[in-house]
This record gives sequence, structure tokens and C-alpha cells, in this order.
Amino acid sequence: MRLTCGTCGKLYAVLNTHFQNKALTFRCSNCGNTFTFTQDKFKSSSKNSTVLCKSCGRFIEENHDQCEHCGQAMGVDTKRLPIDNREYELLEVRENGKLYNKETGKLLTRNKVKVAILLVLCCLVAFGIYFYFNSTKGKEQVQSVLHKTLHTKKAYVIILRNGDAFVAAHYEEKGSSLFFVDKDNQMHEVPQTDIMQIREAVMED
Repeated sequence: MRLTCGTCGKLYAVLNTHFQNKALTFRCSNCGNTFTFTQDKFKSSSKNSTVLCKSCGRFIEENHDQCEHCGQAMGVDTKRLPIDNREYELLEVRENGKLYNKETGKLLTRNKVKVAILLVLCCLVAFGIYFYFNSTKGKEQVQSVLHKTLHTKKAYVIILRNGDAFVAAHYEEKGSSLFFVDKDNQMHEVPQTDIMQIREAVMED
């Protein structure tokens, strides 16, 4: 099948249409005009594209069952093909029934149902996220996370061998003693031999 875009005039040649088992759709690489065709029917979104008659070599308007010049039925192969030296962008229908650019191998037809479902799901997810973060509960949770992130700092839990434990903002080792300031800003001095363990923690303001 050879056709002409009714918007920009670009020429296309579709090869191996005998593999086609359903209507195929693709867009013009120049202007975005959409073409839909079967083995014997052709139409475009511009409604003024043309298809080449395999018998007489003339272009006829889309959606015709037969050539208006020679009467040849569309989609019927003829033994005599007209000489045509025009340059076409070559497309081909492969055995899987899908349409590809013959030169680049790029798939031109897409599963419309899958694409539509994917778009709907993306929209639903986007709306769900939007409404969640604009709801009262969503705002509270976001604010809580931000508050904890902004108002937490490193702290240390100092555990002594006698079972006492202190939360210190920082500590310093000097000789055989450990000096630290607890959360009430009280200074403590403890022999290092009395310390069982020091653990890192976080402390909220």
C-alpha cells in the first residue's frame, strides 16, 4: 500500500500487508497526521489523504472501495504494477501483525488499550497523592516528619556498670575520667572503669 499524507504531502509505502490481521494506526513523522488502514481500507485524521491504485498508478481519495479512475477494487493485487520513481518512507507489517519503520526498525503501532489504561492509572495515582497530602491527616504526618527531621540531633546514652544510665548531648574523655553533659545541662564526671557502654541515639528538642 502506498499513500500520501493529506496535510504535508509525505509519501509512505507499507510493505507486507498480508501479515496484517487488524486495523493499524500510525502518525505522520512530519506533521502528526494519523493514518488508520486495513488491507482494503484507508483513512486519516485530515480526511484528505490519498492512496495509490495498484492497477493504474493514480492516487485516489481515502475511504474508497475501488479506484475512481480504473475501477480496480482496493486491496486486490495485480500482476502489473505501475512504474513509480517517487521516494517513499518505507514501512512494513511484520509477522506479529505490527507496523515498523523498515529502515530504523522503530515500532509505529501501539496497543491503545494498554496505553489508555496506563494513563488512567497514572492519573489516579497522581490524584490520590494530591488529595492525601492536602487532607488534614496527610498534612499532620508531613509536618510531623519535617519537625522530627529539623529538631533532632545526635545524643549518647551512657550506661554505667551499677545500672544507672544518662542521656548526654556530648561527652569527652580526659585521662581516666569521662566528662559529659546530660539533657538538663548538668556536668558529670565518671571514672571510665565504671562505664559499661556508650550508645548513639537521637534527641528531640
